[in-house]
Formats: sequence, structure tokens, C-alpha cells
Amino acid sequence: MITSNATFIEQQSPYYKLNESFCLNFEKFINERQGKTSGKFNAWSYVLHGKITTPKPWILEYKKSTFTSDRSLISLKNKNLFVSVIWKTQTTDTKTFSIRRKHSTDNIVGIFNSNFKCLENHKNYILNAKNQSKTIQEVIKTVHPLLVSNEVFQISQKNGILNIKLRTDLHYFNIFNQLTKLNL
Repeated sequence: MITSNATFIEQQSPYYKLNESFCLNFEKFINERQGKTSGKFNAWSYVLHGKITTPKPWILEYKKSTFTSDRSLISLKNKNLFVSVIWKTQTTDTKTFSIRRKHSTDNIVGIFNSNFKCLENHKNYILNAKNQSKTIQEVIKTVHPLLVSNEVFQISQKNGILNIKLRTDLHYFNIFNQLTKLNL
């Protein structure tokens, strides 16, 4: 169950209402799949956990934190926002790989590591893998819109655990649903 830890004054904020709506939509999505949810939210943040078991077990985590300065000279418009989404599941593919945003030093590393290359059709991302497995290809195809919008932070698989990390304040349930239909 997702609950509010907001003060009465916070509950009057439009940001509280936005976060409450986001959390209710998350809880509804998980409950429709006979899953379990937990979490807390207020006007400034939320931390949500969901677990579904059908068609296979997935763990979903959504986090948002808003940091503002105490200085009265700085407007509330100047705030720092951290958002994170993690989708995690067990796979039958035991190959290890990672896809992440490209760093300025990656061109040098690529010279010394043949497993390290730009992700095809997504030059803002690096793929580190010995071979392009079926899992890599299916996941890339499914999350393509998130790669294009640069909302993928990292996709990795190690010891049969697929981790998809995003930096977004959107649910993207449509893309998640497509992932659950893959034969991973």
C-alpha cells in the first residue's frame, strides 16, 4: 500500500496532487496485475515499490526527489530534481552485457576493449558485450523510444538478472507491458 507522509499544508500543494495522482496510477497498474505495492509520497518526493508475478516476476521501483535551496534569494523555480525508474526481472539468458549513456572517455576505452562499442542507431549509448544475444536485441527494440528520448540511464544483465534503469518522471507502462511479453 502506498501512503502519504505529507503535512496538511503540503497536501494543499499542486505538486502534492501531481505526486498523489502518479502514485495512484502506479498502485492501480500493479494491483490490476495482482501485484503488491508499498511506498510513501508527499509534495516533494515519492518512493514506490511494486512486484508482479504474472506473466513472470518483475520488480518496479519509482523514485522522485526535489531539492530546493533555503536561500530566500533563490526562486523555487530553481530546483534540482532527481527521478529514477528501475525495472528488474530474472532471465534465462546468462550472458552479461550493459548499455549505458556515452561518456567523453569512451572513445579511448573502445580502442582497448573490443567488447565496447557505440550502440547501433543510438550514438549516445555504449554497448559492452561479447556477443549481441537475442535478449539484447529484443530489449533494445522494445525500449527504442526511451533510447531516442535519452531517458535510458543503463540496461544491464548479470547473473541472469536484467536491470533497466531510467531517468524519467513518467510511468511508461506501455513499454513495460511490451517487455513483460518478451521471452526473456
